[in-house]
Amino acid sequence: SEALYRHAVAVNPGNEKLHDLLATRLHNSGGDADVVERHAMQAITINPGFWHAHATLGQLYSSRGNASGAARRFKEALRLAEEQNLDDMADAPKVRLNLAMLLQGTSSAEAETHFRRAVGGGGLGDLQATAQVI
Repeated sequence: SEALYRHAVAVNPGNEKLHDLLATRLHNSGGDADVVERHAMQAITINPGFWHAHATLGQLYSSRGNASGAARRFKEALRLAEEQNLDDMADAPKVRLNLAMLLQGTSSAEAETHFRRAVGGGGLGDLQATAQVI
């Protein structure tokens, strides 16, 4: 599917979602981190409000050991998702959980707030919400 995403980006270079899909695919498959970053940043350049591209950068920075950069990107992703009423949908609960895990060592109260929101948000029961995150 990487080749398909690369082709789609080549045909539609102004589509932020395609850049983010390629960045996500590359990151998940162990692709070149610089290429992942370039495509995620291109998605943000095209549409600064595209929350998922910020989350993709958060994942990349976290995997590189850049905890402060990851936290900044996760927080921005969640802020944008909340503005767009998407904070309890799609990947947003996973982003919140990733942020909570990242903050455990530096800000336990903030980590707990995000963890509770991730597993109890959206009016779901605890078991259903936890399953959604996982």
